[in-house]
This record gives sequence, structure tokens and C-alpha cells, in this order.
Amino acid sequence: MSSPASILETVAAQTAAAKLHVLNLVPIKKRLGEKWPKLSGLVHKLFETALRDAQGPRDHFVLVDELCYVVTFHGLTLHEASVACTSVAQKVCEKLFGGTDRGFGKDIVVRALVGQFSEDVLLQQFQDGKHIADHLELNGREIVVQSDPSRKPPRVTMITPGADDEDWLPVETIDKARAGMLELGLEIGFFPVWELGRAKSACLFASLYPQHGTPRIGCTRQLLASYPAKIVDAEIALLMAAHAYAHRLHKAGKVCAMGAAVSFDTLMGFHHRIRTITALKSLNLPPDSRLLLKIEDVPQGTPLSKLAEIISMLAAPNVRFTVQFRNCQAVPGEVGIRLGAAGLGFQLPQQYDPSLAAIFMKRLVHAFDGFVFVEGLDTQELVAAAQACGVRFGSGQAISRLCLSGTERLPAFPMSLG
Repeated sequence: MSSPASILETVAAQTAAAKLHVLNLVPIKKRLGEKWPKLSGLVHKLFETALRDAQGPRDHFVLVDELCYVVTFHGLTLHEASVACTSVAQKVCEKLFGGTDRGFGKDIVVRALVGQFSEDVLLQQFQDGKHIADHLELNGREIVVQSDPSRKPPRVTMITPGADDEDWLPVETIDKARAGMLELGLEIGFFPVWELGRAKSACLFASLYPQHGTPRIGCTRQLLASYPAKIVDAEIALLMAAHAYAHRLHKAGKVCAMGAAVSFDTLMGFHHRIRTITALKSLNLPPDSRLLLKIEDVPQGTPLSKLAEIISMLAAPNVRFTVQFRNCQAVPGEVGIRLGAAGLGFQLPQQYDPSLAAIFMKRLVHAFDGFVFVEGLDTQELVAAAQACGVRFGSGQAISRLCLSGTERLPAFPMSLG
């Protein structure tokens, strides 16, 4: 089990990495027809030559898709890596335009996304590269370089700041995450988690819900059961949206904890777990922010030692953990080990019997020294039962139907009911 000092040391060792790829490939390939394989080979050679000139002796690059590379820049700051990527893109555009006719050259566009990763994440993921590329799409600084038909030097047509830049706009990250989920028929909402005894909330939880359904906190894995390949993408998108909202709060001088979730099944898969760790270790949370990462949908019979092991693997600065069990029956009778979680809880199904729910609420309150939370408090009877059992935090339709989009004006915190 890693010590806090070793975890912090690992997180601090950051290396710049980038995704570089050619845009508008479909019309180019269609226009060239049988000539495309020859040009594709030329582009690869141009990229490789330009990358070797820009990279240092410790750096590498890997092809992750057609004319798409993931590259490293050891020892460079984000700004220096951005300059290096711009140089590579300009060289590729210039060489391609110089060797083709004007009608083709004007279509050459090279896009770069630049970000930072911990050294251990790059070592574990670089050979594949796809997960790094996916993460950069959500959180990287974007640069687009385009050939100039007038035969002037290629021009930088757009630079979008990333999460580490002072002029980064968190709302853009939230909008980007929302757009990706809308394609799946889902919407992103930010839901208050209420302290039941005080009727106040200083925590917002990022969650998906059906686009035309009732806004409520839901399990991503259950909502995307028909899109299994999209589950991890969606969980990371929610994490990045919560991270962006934390920066909105920080810039406005407001204090509110942010929450997001990753499913237990996701963390059981090695590559998916590494993707989640990559995302967590890339976060640049403000010092006054706290992120609550909920490990959700934990099945009955899961050894608590396994949960403790997973939480240790995920440890990152300013991140706290909660555990949500798949159903009431999965609630443990006792928690006899040091779990590493601040809270335990579960989600109630709709129209659940309050007296039966109370049995499991009491079991968890008595078994765990930290706080207990319950989601799905949709009737006043369930709310009353939770309060009587000593449940500290909850959410549900009977408490509040408030759902924030993440881009509207920030509310006052802590929020109050009524």
C-alpha cells in the first residue's frame, strides 16, 4: 500500500504529452483515391522527422489512429510543449502544401492537444496511447494549424486554453462533456447533496439522467447498460465536469465540495482502472476545493479489503472517497477494517417501503464510524426514516428537485431548503 508521501511524490512528477493529428481526412482520401496510401506514407515520414527534431532523447511517439500520434515532451512546460507542437504542425502543413496542388493543400489541417500526465501513468499507458488521447480531448490545450493557400507560412487558426491556463474557461469543459452525453440521449446535471439535520447543502454531485426524464442522481453504468463501451468515457466526462465546476467556484470565491462517481465494475478492469487513475492524477484542483469520488454500484458480498485496496490505488490530493452499495441488501453488517472512505451509503429504488429502508439505514449507521448517505429519498416517509436513523446526508425528490446545468450563474453556498 502506497504511503501518502510516495503518492504525492508520484503526482508531482508531471510530463507534458500531446495528441497530434490531421483533420479533414475523409475529403482528402476521397479526392486522392488510389494515391492516398502513398500520401499517407509521406505524412507519416513528415511527422516522424518533425517530431524527432522537436523531442528530446527521453521522448517517444506512438501512432494511435490513422495520422494520429501521442507524443511526450520531457522537461518542457505546457507552454514550451505547445510551441513544439505548433512547430511540428507548421512543418507538416508546409511540406504537404509545397508538394501538392492548391486545391488539396488548403485542406491540410493539423490539430494538437497538449496536457500533463504523471510519469507512472505514461509508463503504463503510452504503448497504447488511446487513453491518453481520450483524456486530452477533454482536458487539453487545443491548437489548430492550417495550410495557407497563398503559399505563406501555415497559420495558427485557433488556440484554446487547457485546465492549467489562467484564461481557461471551465464552462467550455462542461459544455463539451454535455455535448458528448447528449449524443447518447443523456443529460448532465449538478445535484445538491443535503445535510438532513440542517437542511443545507455545500456539495454538488455531477450525474447523468435521461434527457427527457426526471432529473435525479443515477448510476452511470445502469444508465448506459446498452452502451457498455461508453461507460468509462461517460464517468471521466462527469469527473472533468465536476473538476471544471470546482474551478468556477474557486474563481468566484465560493466554497462547495464537488462530487462524481466511478462504478465498482469499472475499477475491477485493469485498463479501465488505469484510465480512471490517469484522469484523477491529471486534475488540478484549487487548494480550497474538495472532490468526493463515489465508488458506486458495489455488489453484495464484495470484500471490504478489496474496497480498501482500490481506494488506496485511487488516492490523490484533495480527493475524498465514498462508497455506494448496489442495493440495500449489499449493506455490510459491520465495517471492521480501515476502509479509507469518508462515507458509505446506498440508493433506494423507487416506491421503496420506508420501514424496510429503515432497517438497512440503521444497519449502516451502526456499522460505520464515518457519515452515511442515502439517495432516492423520494417520499416524506423515507426522509423521516433517514433522519430518525441518523443518516447524515441524502438526496431525492422529496427533499429537493433542484438540478443545475453547471453553466448558469453560481448560487450562494451553503444552499438552504425553502
